[in-house]
Amino acid sequence: MTIGERIKDLKGTLSQKDFAEKIGAGSSAVCAWETGDSLPGSKYLEAIHRVFHVDINWLLTGEGEPYINKEANGFQISEPGAEYSTTPSGTRNKQIKISDALAIAARVLESRTSYAATLQSNIQHFDRAIRAEQRIANLEARLKLVENQLTLFSEREGREQKPEEAIQEEKAVGVQE
Repeated sequence: MTIGERIKDLKGTLSQKDFAEKIGAGSSAVCAWETGDSLPGSKYLEAIHRVFHVDINWLLTGEGEPYINKEANGFQISEPGAEYSTTPSGTRNKQIKISDALAIAARVLESRTSYAATLQSNIQHFDRAIRAEQRIANLEARLKLVENQLTLFSEREGREQKPEEAIQEEKAVGVQE
């Protein structure tokens, strides 16, 4: 499956225009991606990742899972305001809304206790870790994009050199005769 086919698959029933609007691109660009005439730039890969929750590595290579695995430490988190389930090993599923978890965190933070300071510190560390992971993922995606563009460029150069090589061979044969 090519990048274009994966984009078509991801796009689903959305028109090229609607898909393009969601990620801030032109519909002609989406058409070019789908036909394999060009590859989406890092700006659009990041937008596709953000809007459709797609793993950029999967989009570029087809490797791994298409959608971001939001499971971590037994928590499965969906969109803000949605519910997530806590399933640490050996416990029952319990549905909690993110808004409820935020309210609990707010109570702890407002308590002005050592728990508040610890929670604040943990939140900051987790935030830094998440941002670092996102930067790493974006850099890896950009690297993959550059690698794919180099491969595409090399393939095109190879196709363009073949006729030139044939001309050189014909000249060499003509000189020998």
